[in-house]
Formats: sequence, C-alpha cells, structure tokens
Amino acid sequence: MIFTNYYSILGLAIGCATAEIMITEPVEITRWQRGENAIVKWNIDAIDLAELVTIELRIGPKVNLALSYEIATEVDANEESHSWFVPENLIPGDKYSVRIITDKGVDRYSHYFTIV
Repeated sequence: MIFTNYYSILGLAIGCATAEIMITEPVEITRWQRGENAIVKWNIDAIDLAELVTIELRIGPKVNLALSYEIATEVDANEESHSWFVPENLIPGDKYSVRIITDKGVDRYSHYFTIV
C-alpha cells in the first residue's frame, strides 16, 4: 500500500512538471499586416510556470515548415502573449505558422494564417 501511494504521488509530480501549451492566437482566420504590430497568445497549463519560451515564424508545407523569422527568445511563459512588429520585407502568403518552444523542449504550432 505504501509503495502504491508513493508511485501514485511520484507519477502525479512527474506529470505536473510537464507544461502543455496551446496557441490561441494567431488562428486560421488571422491576417497579419506587414509593417504593423501583431500579437501571439498562448495558454500554458502547468504547476511550474517559470519556463521560458522561444517564438518562431514558420512558412511552407506542414511536413517541412521552414524557419522564416525568430520572433523572440527567452520570453516568460507566464506572460502568455507577446507583441511583435511584422517586418515589411516578409513575403505575403497564407502558409505561415507560429511555433512556440519551451525551454524543456515542448513545442506547438499554430494553424496556418496569412501575412499581407
């Protein structure tokens, strides 16, 4: 009984240490305008929210999303949003995606969205 309780608590502690991230913005209908500010938003579900995230802009087919731009590094995951100036030299298109990576290696991608 003691061992069962110990392993149950250990499993719960390990499960709680892993952050789950869900990108809430941009979404599929989002249109970012070059030369204007845009916002990336996410929800993070974890007990330890002291993680840092890196935010990347990706482009291309889903099986081969290439890095287009590193939006930000070492952003506090607790902020759950980041404002970014969209460079005017980005190529307009509808195959852009945001990737968020935690300092623990967990990553998530947004839906495709458009940059005009």
